[in-house]
Amino acid sequence: MIDVNKFENRIVKFKRISEGVEKVSHAEIRRIDYDTSSAMPRSVTARFVGPPLNAIMTLNYDESKKVFRGGLGPDIIESDFDIDSYIKSHMGSEDDTV
Repeated sequence: MIDVNKFENRIVKFKRISEGVEKVSHAEIRRIDYDTSSAMPRSVTARFVGPPLNAIMTLNYDESKKVFRGGLGPDIIESDFDIDSYIKSHMGSEDDTV
């Protein structure tokens, strides 16, 4: 299970692509949905803070690009982190369970 109680464990990079220009920002992951039959992520819900975006958005997983993507008007919001590494680095070992 991902330890979402620690705030710093929920911060990841996203990029906003506008007219071919990429701007990297950080967001707080609120939820990751998985397809349990294939162990593939389906979507991520993240809280974006700061100019020009201040919103909670759900972005679908693009399996071909291996990123979470979604539209925001004419712009594209895209994850800029490796979901597999993120999950592995935030999983507790069985020894951590009570």
